Amino acid sequence: MAGTGKNVKAQGFNPYQAYGEPEIKRSPVRAILNKFSLTMSSGYGRTYYRHELNEGNISHYSGGLLYNGNIAQEPDGTYRYSGISHWLNAPRLNTGTTDPDNFNIIPLDTVSLKFGGSGYNIPFQIGLQLDINRFKIGGGLVYEMHRLNQLNAHLPLEEPYIPDFNNTSLSRYYFTMGAMVYDFKGWVYHLDMQIGAIRYGKAFDRNQMEHGLYFNLGIPIEYEFSEYFWLFIRPSYDFKNYLMQLPELPNGTVPESIAHRNSGLYVNVGIRIKYPEIPRCPVKSCRVQLKHVHDGREFRGQPIWKKQNPKIGELYPKLHRQKNRNKGKISGGY
Repeated sequence: MAGTGKNVKAQGFNPYQAYGEPEIKRSPVRAILNKFSLTMSSGYGRTYYRHELNEGNISHYSGGLLYNGNIAQEPDGTYRYSGISHWLNAPRLNTGTTDPDNFNIIPLDTVSLKFGGSGYNIPFQIGLQLDINRFKIGGGLVYEMHRLNQLNAHLPLEEPYIPDFNNTSLSRYYFTMGAMVYDFKGWVYHLDMQIGAIRYGKAFDRNQMEHGLYFNLGIPIEYEFSEYFWLFIRPSYDFKNYLMQLPELPNGTVPESIAHRNSGLYVNVGIRIKYPEIPRCPVKSCRVQLKHVHDGREFRGQPIWKKQNPKIGELYPKLHRQKNRNKGKISGGY
């Protein structure tokens, strides 16, 4: 470590006083960038779909389920059916011919029918936040791969709802704010909230959808490797829903929109990184692990994933002579 060599005893208490430098040079650009944190994460989520049908009827036949279905005999003697299929994501009027004995209609005038099921999500998230003491504000982007198998119906219908897709994707754009609530031996606990918009994938007919903002509440738990690098896990819960408009029926009526709830539970694992306000020491022979000064410029002694100010014994909890491989080299094993 280069310096003037003045007041060497002061280096153990405050190393900057040992150099007698009138001013330490620091980069204002680095100082500004150091106020921000970059987060990157992935994980696993579970989306829970729920909706209720309480008017019209539900019909099931060999081709699946129809909402507000109807069947009538044509002049040629065939039976033609009609009804709304795939009302979860892309409602459309479905028509065709079938055997009337296989076309069952359950009226919903006196009973409501509830559907429920879940699918999994794989999110990939990147965000940028401004750190202000214990608080943070920022924003980010999320891309999700989503898979849904089927929704099960409550009685009196035993047939499941089979969507017309297995896999699709979602995109999110969000604003976030939060605060640190507890810090214990390198473990940092936060509370935060995300508010944003969702763009559903091609499996959803976005022209027939109505949805507002989504809300996500999370509890990020970070482990601090250094003042520039953290590993975190973030369990969170999504609050979101949408309305799906339905097409016109052959009799000229338009059924009411169906309200879908699709809240979700997520666990993300990732890293948070800050841009260091001072560069790494360029002197290869320098072994100082504290922040220190060379020729009026301040440097850090450690990479970003290690603490910059290790205390005595933190790197080597055992004395050199107490290590097992060295006991035999010292008389008496001490």
